[in-house]
Amino acid sequence: MASSLDPTKVAECPLCLDIITPPVSQCDVGHSMCKKCFQQSKQSHCPICLQPMTNRRHVAFEQLLESLRDKLEITCRYSSNGCKYQITPETKETHERDCRHRTFKCEGNLFADWKCNWTGRYEDLENHFKREHKNHTVMQYRTEATLKINFQRDFKDIQLISFFNGQAYFYYKHRVNVQKQKVYWAFQYIGLKSNAEHFFYEFEIHNGPIRKFKVTEICTNDTVRVEDTFELEKCVVMSFASLRNYLDAEGELSFRFRIIKYKPNHVS
Repeated sequence: MASSLDPTKVAECPLCLDIITPPVSQCDVGHSMCKKCFQQSKQSHCPICLQPMTNRRHVAFEQLLESLRDKLEITCRYSSNGCKYQITPETKETHERDCRHRTFKCEGNLFADWKCNWTGRYEDLENHFKREHKNHTVMQYRTEATLKINFQRDFKDIQLISFFNGQAYFYYKHRVNVQKQKVYWAFQYIGLKSNAEHFFYEFEIHNGPIRKFKVTEICTNDTVRVEDTFELEKCVVMSFASLRNYLDAEGELSFRFRIIKYKPNHVS
């Protein structure tokens, strides 16, 4: 009976074992699979019945997939690591890219070219930084600091920030770009993009009680390429010429920031 139909089994690709993604290929008998999967397999026959594959697109099956779309919830590939999310084929790729239960590489290696080949789990990030990169865990979600900037050389820095004792983690990323004569700062939430959008940061550069430069911006998440954020200037950015006006007598820059959690307004 139709009521006993398991849509996840009906819509499972025999090659990738995930929900079939259109366009859909079919064999002479009618078995269906992702066209992309079949092309990548470089086979000429159906993996189920060994009958020849056709060049016809299985439009009827694609229509069936669309009718079942709201029932096709699947588990994250990291469910064995503890992920409890139920996701759909449309959100699968994005979710698994951002999922906290994925395997992480040392972000200092990826962003700042540190010689560190560490890989591990989300819950091990703070211990890794404190054990191997202790000087890069000194910032809190509210921080005031000074910075000496060398305008003659490129520079990148990264800090791991714990938000309320590990409720969430953020990366502070800073870059001096000599070629563009600009300095950048950005903050990235570690985890899902949908969660990152619940956080913003206030960043203020100051020289004395009156002279201030302040930026407020929504956090991106850690899988966003921060160089793209810098290029679009959707972050804190100042030219060398402007920044020099905020240096103190010792040539140091004073700044403060805080990361704030909020609930976005949902406007219909």
